[in-house]
Amino acid sequence: MSLRTGVYRGDATISVASQGTGSVTVVVEWFLGGAQGSYSVPDGTDSFVVQAGSSAPVVRSHTFTRDRGCYGGVRVTTKPTAANKSASASQYLLRCQEVPR
Repeated sequence: MSLRTGVYRGDATISVASQGTGSVTVVVEWFLGGAQGSYSVPDGTDSFVVQAGSSAPVVRSHTFTRDRGCYGGVRVTTKPTAANKSASASQYLLRCQEVPR
């Protein structure tokens, strides 16, 4: 999983390789925080289903709430739970950069 952020937006590229015969539900949780890796303020959720035998990457986009932190984060989990449990990433949001004068 990788995360790319802009001024108010985050794009998470998620790769899930589903093995076996059942589908997998991927849960994407978006967060804001005041520090790198801080997932203190929930900012939305999304989910999608990956069919058995599928492994194509999926891009999910999110517009972060204004004035709630300078780091946007995403945590990805699966149902049933994957062997590696979860993946997460956080990045500095460009909206927090000082404008040159």
